[in-house]
Amino acid sequence: PSSKNGFISSSIAKDEKSIPNLSSGGKLENYRIISIPYKLEDNLVSSIFGGFGDHKIDWRLMHYEGGKNKDYPAFPRIELGKGYWFNTIKDPVVKIGVGSAPENNKDNPFTLNLAKEWNQIGNPFPFDIKWSAVLAANPGVAVGKLKVFDPASATLKESDDLKMWTGGFVLADNAAQLTFPISLKNGRISETSIASKLDEEEWFVPLTLKYGIAESSEIGFGMHPQASISKDRFDDVAVPRFFNYLEFTTRHDEFFAPDFGRDVVPTVDQYTWSFTMNSNLKGENVLLSWEPRAFGNNAAQLLLFDVDEQVFTNMRSINHYSFNYRDNRSFKFLYSSDERTLKPDITMLGKPYPNPALQQVTIPIVVKESQTQLVIEVIDLLGKKVKVVAQGEFTSGIHDLTWSCDDEQANKVGAGIYLIQMKQSKGSSQVRKIVVK
Repeated sequence: PSSKNGFISSSIAKDEKSIPNLSSGGKLENYRIISIPYKLEDNLVSSIFGGFGDHKIDWRLMHYEGGKNKDYPAFPRIELGKGYWFNTIKDPVVKIGVGSAPENNKDNPFTLNLAKEWNQIGNPFPFDIKWSAVLAANPGVAVGKLKVFDPASATLKESDDLKMWTGGFVLADNAAQLTFPISLKNGRISETSIASKLDEEEWFVPLTLKYGIAESSEIGFGMHPQASISKDRFDDVAVPRFFNYLEFTTRHDEFFAPDFGRDVVPTVDQYTWSFTMNSNLKGENVLLSWEPRAFGNNAAQLLLFDVDEQVFTNMRSINHYSFNYRDNRSFKFLYSSDERTLKPDITMLGKPYPNPALQQVTIPIVVKESQTQLVIEVIDLLGKKVKVVAQGEFTSGIHDLTWSCDDEQANKVGAGIYLIQMKQSKGSSQVRKIVVK
């Protein structure tokens, strides 16, 4: 506990305390990031965990350092302020032995040396602390948000709570010494949250990626007048891979940790982000989603382009995109402040929606150059023309056409599968399938 002078004053007798909230089973969801917030008389790993049996069979302890997870016995001791991965197939009761709380106070705070990389840290105090308070006490240290392990999704997620006995990951842009203040008050840090209205000088589109048991919701892209092309306080770097990983990142080779999950750039009228999905998980479809209602009522344009499938989606019209995963699946996000500044480098027929359709179908197209001659028509599976939806010259940009599930005589077509075809003046054509109920 904290005294009036801010001291931590407690001690523990032999076998009095054990690490709480552990799990057993040896599976991925049984891993926990642990820390021991006491100065132990005997902090040897073999003394604390030796009763679990063989460390290669019955239990596992790892610490992330130098860009990889290192297994015990690569490190002999448990150190204050560091976090460790722990898992066991036995009864998860870890008695820590004799020790005392660290002798820190407001004038003598705990300090931790961070390397220029992702650091696996632990709570050095026998009480919960706020990561925002730590950041507020270190305004000159370029260290990012706290990421803690979520067993349910098997991913690292952002949190402001560094619980007693636990740890997490933080990225330091440079080697630095971090001070942990003795305070029960939350800190104030510079605000990095950004609204989503696309016509503002500052905006951000949060994305959610779901695949198998995993979900990643700390990804996205945006703009801010104070941002830079390279790493800044608005960006977020992909966390280190564990056994399972789900990544959706854009590459910045100029930065030592080049894979960004969040990428905010200076405010301009037009920009294109390139993202890549990587995962070792298994599942059927991947679902990438966003909230178009947050974009606001304005003329800004936003396209999602699936590079591998050569499919685009108007992100203002649809709130998700589903696809099958392949290694290094590539996507582009094209932004423009209005229709005039959007300059797509392709002319393409998008996915019609809703699909299946009952009464009306929206057919999105994107056009590379103004005055492009196009014919968009519906044909049946025998190749017979059902209806010409639109034809003529199209300006550069996004166009949403509609088909009322009818033929040239305005009669409702029968239920079945139809093909929407877009033909260009150069003779090339693209086809999308639509089901009418």
